[in-house]
Formats: sequence, structure tokens, C-alpha cells
Amino acid sequence: LGLLPSVTNILSSLRKPMLESWQMEQVAKIAFDKAPRDHLVRSLWDDSDMDEWVKEVKDGAQTYTRYAADFGTIIHGYVADALGGRPLIADSPMGIQGIEVALKVKEFMEEAGFVTERVEYPILNRSMGYAGTTDGMGLFQGLPTIWDLKTREDNYDFYDEEAMQLSGYALGLGMPHLQRVSIHCDRLKPGVVKVKVWKEDEVRERWDPAWKHLVNYWYASKGLKRGDE
Repeated sequence: LGLLPSVTNILSSLRKPMLESWQMEQVAKIAFDKAPRDHLVRSLWDDSDMDEWVKEVKDGAQTYTRYAADFGTIIHGYVADALGGRPLIADSPMGIQGIEVALKVKEFMEEAGFVTERVEYPILNRSMGYAGTTDGMGLFQGLPTIWDLKTREDNYDFYDEEAMQLSGYALGLGMPHLQRVSIHCDRLKPGVVKVKVWKEDEVRERWDPAWKHLVNYWYASKGLKRGDE
């Protein structure tokens, strides 16, 4: 059908220790909440009791993981609307929360020196073999910039795959000169926003080549060939 993988499809080839750690943390929290406090009751459990408890823990952790992902998607949409000058309309409690976070992100970005020119800009690069959508492009402190937004809870560390993702967007657009910026916002604490500018020499010498190798790996591991091969 001539379809292409997205930047995030290709990135899924990588392990994500931060995400794995966060998922394990959710499992641990749910397990603690659902564990019987009475040692006598726990000592009387049989295998079926344990199986049911494990199922409840897994279901609870997966439910929260889905919630976090859905909430992050909602926030992304509202941030794009806010930066693009579109009206923000909420039809759920999660939407109301999302708007609050998005408006704080917009306020922070404007005060920090971001000038938005494009939001949710599509990429379609058949020669490189992938597609995708950027969160935003414009200027940051006077320099042409491409940025990507991540939602977080308490942990605001920046990770290598974020730099590679931005390389995918910039190279896919044929704009390797763009400054790469990651933005993190706390989805539960409106107004908590962190920014990282990826160093130009690391982008050129490390992340751009790494991204190209990852694209090659993705195609080889799927037994596929790109349009230019």
C-alpha cells in the first residue's frame, strides 16, 4: 500500500528504561494498595487467591497507564490548539484539567522566548522511509527551532530517545539546521515546565547518525526495503 512507519514506530525498536521504570512503579503502587494488611488472611491464600490478586494488580496498573497516555494525548491536543490560536473547548473533567495544563505551557513558552510558526506539522519523507508529525516549529530565542512536548509526573529527566526523535523530525523535513528542543510539562501540576536545548555538536555527531542507523535497523528487522533501495 506504500505505507510508511512513523517516527514513534521506529523509536519503539529501542528499550525505554524510564518508561519501564515508571510502569513498574505503577505495578508496585497498585500491589501495595490491594495487598491484604492482615497477615493471617494472606497466609490462608491458595493459588487461586494469588492468581486473582495478580490479575487485579495488572489490571489496575494497565488502567492507570492507559489513563496517563490518554491524558497526555489530550494535553498535546490542547497545547497545539492554544499555540495555534484555536479555541479550547472541554467536554470532560479530564479536558478541563488538560486546558489548565495547556494554557500554562503556552504562557511558559511565550515568556521563555518561543515564537510558534507551525503546530502539528506533518512529515512525509519517502526517500528516508518514514513519516510523522512534529509538535511544533518556530523560533526559540531567535533561532529556527523544532520542539517536542512530553507530559510527565514528578520526574522531569530528559532521555536520549527524545534527541533521536527530534533528529527524525528535523531530518525527515530536510531541515537538519534546526535547533532541537525538548519540553516537559507535569500533567498533574499545571505550570511546572522544563526545557532542554540539545547541544548542536551532539546532535550532528551523535543523534542524527544514531537516528539514521535506527531507521536502517527498523527496516532490516522487518525484512522490508525503503523506497530508495
